[in-house]
Amino acid sequence: MIYITVGTYPQGFDRLIRYIDDICLELNLDCIAQISGGNYLPKNMKYSRFFAIDQQAEHINSSDIIISHGGFGIIGDMLRKNKKFIVFPRPPSEGPNDQRPVAKKLSSIYGFSLCESVESLKNEIIRLQSPNCSLPSYHVESNVPDIISKYLLNG
Repeated sequence: MIYITVGTYPQGFDRLIRYIDDICLELNLDCIAQISGGNYLPKNMKYSRFFAIDQQAEHINSSDIIISHGGFGIIGDMLRKNKKFIVFPRPPSEGPNDQRPVAKKLSSIYGFSLCESVESLKNEIIRLQSPNCSLPSYHVESNVPDIISKYLLNG
């Protein structure tokens, strides 16, 4: 399964959701998406505008690949969980800020997949699904994000 998350930005990230929805059909992918407040409603995958934190954690844990916007929180979660993931950062024209510079820097440090065009996204999904593509080991050095996550989950 592939999990797609666009964060909480009220306008969503329709370009990403629409493209993944199209390739779900083309590649026969099993996907579920968190779409926020976007206008586009997927036709070829399950979706919700938002998931509760425990539901999101379940989708992340059960997914083979996660595709996300360039938010720090989700990138940190994926690094700590050693999940195969693709970051598709929002440019300033599609969000409140430009997620690309930080996403590029973190990708250069940790080696996760980064796509800035929809053309490269399909190829990266295919590559990550390949039997030759092993699970990552990102070696995140701090456990502070885990401590905060556990605190937030358990109250």
